[in-house]
Amino acid sequence: MGRITDIAWLAGIVDGEGYLAFSKSVWTGRKNPGYSALLKVGMYHQETIERMASIVGGNAKSRLHPNYDKTIWECTVQGGQLAPLLRELLPHLTTKRIEALLLLEAIAQCPSRNGVLLTDEEAAMREGFYLVLRSAKAA
Repeated sequence: MGRITDIAWLAGIVDGEGYLAFSKSVWTGRKNPGYSALLKVGMYHQETIERMASIVGGNAKSRLHPNYDKTIWECTVQGGQLAPLLRELLPHLTTKRIEALLLLEAIAQCPSRNGVLLTDEEAAMREGFYLVLRSAKAA
C-alpha cells in the first residue's frame, strides 16, 4: 500500500483507539515534574499494532492486561517522530483532531529539556498544556 493509504488507515485507528497525551511524571527530589508528548494505541489485535509499528517505524510490544488475563498489544510514538506523524495524520483525523492540534502546539512551545531543570515559566507552560489536553479529552 502507498503512504497516503497507510496514513489514512492509521488516522482511523488513532481516531478510534488512540491516546494522545502530554503526560506528566513526578519524581521524588525533583523541583518540577517532567512532561512528554506521546501517541499510544493499544488493543488485543496483534496484526493491527504490528501494521501501525511498520508505518511509524516503531515496535509492537505486548503485555498482559491486568484485569482480563489477555495479551494487549501497544505501539507508542514519541520524541522527534511524533510531530511529523501528527502533521501527516491531521487531515484525516476527526475525533482526535483537536487533541492532535493541541499536542502539536505543546511540542512546538515546549521543546525537550532532557532532564535540565525547568524555569518556573517553562513548568507553568507545560502544566497548562497538560491540563488543556486533559480537558479536551473530557469534552
